[in-house]
Amino acid sequence: MNGLLFVNKPAGITSFDCIRHLKTLLPPKTKIGHGGTLDPFASGLLMIGIGKGTQMLNTALDLSKTYLVKAKLGELTDTLDLTGTVTQQADVPTLINFSAWAAELMPEYTQAPPIYSNVKLNGQALHRIARAGSLDEETLNAVAKERSKICKILKFHVIETNPPFVTFLAEVSKGTYIRSLANDIAQRGKTVATVYELTRTAIGNISLNDAISLDKFTSRIAIERKIIEKTTLFSDQAPL
Repeated sequence: MNGLLFVNKPAGITSFDCIRHLKTLLPPKTKIGHGGTLDPFASGLLMIGIGKGTQMLNTALDLSKTYLVKAKLGELTDTLDLTGTVTQQADVPTLINFSAWAAELMPEYTQAPPIYSNVKLNGQALHRIARAGSLDEETLNAVAKERSKICKILKFHVIETNPPFVTFLAEVSKGTYIRSLANDIAQRGKTVATVYELTRTAIGNISLNDAISLDKFTSRIAIERKIIEKTTLFSDQAPL
């Protein structure tokens, strides 16, 4: 069995939990991996490679990603999402023009990753260091800033503004942290933001509509019916 599965990951579990579930349905020692981690609180499109399909995941990682995001203005947590501890509160502007604020960062800007991320320091993920409390927040932020890189905002559209919440759709280049993006945009409006809901709706031209809910995979046969073996799947999509 070789190819890709497009899985709709539910919120509340890790990306590896999806892998773990599918492994129980596959023959022992079958290679399996995913192309781009989703945070536990996030949902949406997770691309999973099985067998020789794992060789296609590097291509998937290079493609743009599209996210539907609901963020709360005026509140900032240490994780930049609703699972963290509130560290800062700020006034919410009377006039919220999230699109105009985002335009100040387009088409690209230099983004520092969150301290609660998989960015490595001496081989250890920053989020593990942060949770262990072995380094203070100032040092962690300094490390994150050193790991800053250029991020592209390819498309941006505000869906709804319902203070203090704003919902938007963003297509971004590989490696962009949406939690950081939401707060970086809010800072252009002299406030802060924390992500409350996050759904990945596309990877390149592959849509969440092409994905199958994880709970539908209950047998090896179910996997065989949905696995995609075309090696030309991404041939018309240029990496970013």
